[in-house]
Amino acid sequence: MRHRAEYLAVKALRWLVHVLPHAAVRSMGAALGLMFYAVDRVHRRVAATNLATAFPKRSAAERRQITRAMFVHFGRLLFELLRFSTLTPQEMRRRLEFDGDIALFNSLLADLANQTQAVMRRAELAERRHVDAARGKEKLAIAQAHASRIMTEITNVHPVPKFTRALLSQAWTDVLALTALRHGEDSDEWRHQVEVATAIATSASNAASGVQATPADPQRVAELGQHVEQSLMQVGYHADEAAAIGQRLSTGSEDIDDPASRTEIAMKLKTRTRLGEHAAGKISALDLPPLNAQEEECLERIRSLPFGTWLEFVTNQQGDSVLRRMSWFSSITGQCLIINHRGQKMGDYTLDTLARSMARDQVRIVEKKRESLLDRALHGVMNLLRGGATAHESGTQA
Repeated sequence: MRHRAEYLAVKALRWLVHVLPHAAVRSMGAALGLMFYAVDRVHRRVAATNLATAFPKRSAAERRQITRAMFVHFGRLLFELLRFSTLTPQEMRRRLEFDGDIALFNSLLADLANQTQAVMRRAELAERRHVDAARGKEKLAIAQAHASRIMTEITNVHPVPKFTRALLSQAWTDVLALTALRHGEDSDEWRHQVEVATAIATSASNAASGVQATPADPQRVAELGQHVEQSLMQVGYHADEAAAIGQRLSTGSEDIDDPASRTEIAMKLKTRTRLGEHAAGKISALDLPPLNAQEEECLERIRSLPFGTWLEFVTNQQGDSVLRRMSWFSSITGQCLIINHRGQKMGDYTLDTLARSMARDQVRIVEKKRESLLDRALHGVMNLLRGGATAHESGTQA
């Protein structure tokens, strides 16, 4: 019933623009454009954002004037196309002027379509690379969390001095995480690295508690130190740092007189970027207050969204906004990938930060809408125009 009413409305409008003078049709189109300029806030903001990007030196008043003129232009264009669609092929040909062969025009349209498809393919490839990188980071975070739990269990069973615990918790956790990613947690390599951590913790615990253990074989100590050094270099440690840490961990003693003092090693560990981390500082979730009830509700709503959902981000106090796509998110780590139309990553986001912004109405979900009456009418007119162009080409060839 609804579609029939829309069909009758479009049919009546086509009849009206057919019988009215051309000037009256243009005036009606301009009035329609002004009406949509007043009520269509979403597309008005999109136009304002695009103009601000294209013409940053123009004033806000000039950009508003351009936006208003654009709405008027498209209103007039819609009514003129509706009027054009009521003409017969012969009347269309009398009103059209073609300079040269229409095949050239079709060739240019095909080139434009190919260029558009190429841009879309580049955007898709860029987005796919960002998604793959984000998933890789998620796997690394999961591996690091599991490795951290393993190291905590080992050091709880074999209590070690505080400094040795810090070395194992940071340095050897990265080694275990990298081993899990490369070989899997069911591999011999993984089991060997866990055994090395257990041996180091056992030796350090015995030395700290004064337990008289069997004297270590110097060759085995040297081999253990070399293995630790090589493993640390694989996760990004410099050779001198890896050698100093390997010497301390392999002997199990806190009282080693080497050039790299405990303080120097501790300072290097504190300032060193961990495996998979960026040098730029990030706000920890511990620095933020817990989510309130409204933010929790927003968080659950975001978690239920499918990948590829478009979001509207408010950029300033004037309410200007930009559209961004939530390409991927991790329900485990909470990391979220936000991209623009060209597939470029737009900063680092988490589900928590999105929920907080959504609760403050700084981020909005762009709901999928059914094609409006105006859009369906415009598409119908374009189909008619294509038919008219085909008729013109056929008449020319005849």
